[in-house]
Amino acid sequence: MRAFIGIARLLVLLLTSVSVITLHLLARLVGKQWCMSPRVYAFICWFMAIRVHVKGTPQNSANAVLFVPNHISYLDIVALGSILDARFVAKSEVAGWPLFGLLSKIQNTVFIRRTRSALEGAMHELAKILKSGISLIVFAEGTSTNGLAVKPFKPGLFDAVFEAGGGIMVQPVALTIQSIDGKAPMGDGPTRNMYAWWRPEDTLVPHLWAFACSKGTDVAVNFLPVLSPQEYADRKALAAAAHRAVSQVVEAAAPLG
Repeated sequence: MRAFIGIARLLVLLLTSVSVITLHLLARLVGKQWCMSPRVYAFICWFMAIRVHVKGTPQNSANAVLFVPNHISYLDIVALGSILDARFVAKSEVAGWPLFGLLSKIQNTVFIRRTRSALEGAMHELAKILKSGISLIVFAEGTSTNGLAVKPFKPGLFDAVFEAGGGIMVQPVALTIQSIDGKAPMGDGPTRNMYAWWRPEDTLVPHLWAFACSKGTDVAVNFLPVLSPQEYADRKALAAAAHRAVSQVVEAAAPLG
């Protein structure tokens, strides 16, 4: 029965992806651009049984916002995409992932190379996007984890906010797993890792198959108080403040998991 559910979900995911790619190509033929909207992500959440519980309020202002969440899984993108109308920032390797890489390109993801020489140019590009009024979602840990703790945020990613200026705010976002496959994700084990995708030995396709065959997940997306860059001395201080805010929520939720 679980295998049947898994096959059905992956077929719907494939059909949805084909539809998205088709709409994107048709838009290009008439000289326009079509990107995935929160409604598309919400539809994926529905049939993949990713139940998103929003806590707090996403910053909504005339200026762009830099949303800074912790990172547990590639499925975080679907959960956040169902709530926020913003561009994701991802490492360049994501562009080569099967299916997800193509969808990321259609979503207008900003890909950055994680080298010191490329970082400065990437920060200029991110600042330009923020100045244009488009919000960004940056996984500032630079990698994914099991969701029990938060790795230090990369300060360099916050340079874009200072360069953009103009009232750009930073909103920390804490992602916590409430349930997986109908169970509480106790500690770091098979249940938690059915959603969390962080171990080197876990490849994408088998992990996605295991999740598709499960009862799904409940994920809390906690929008925390916004941070004003002007109140911090530099990027390191701002990154540390955002990290503290996210860590407090993630670590408080860990015992419940």
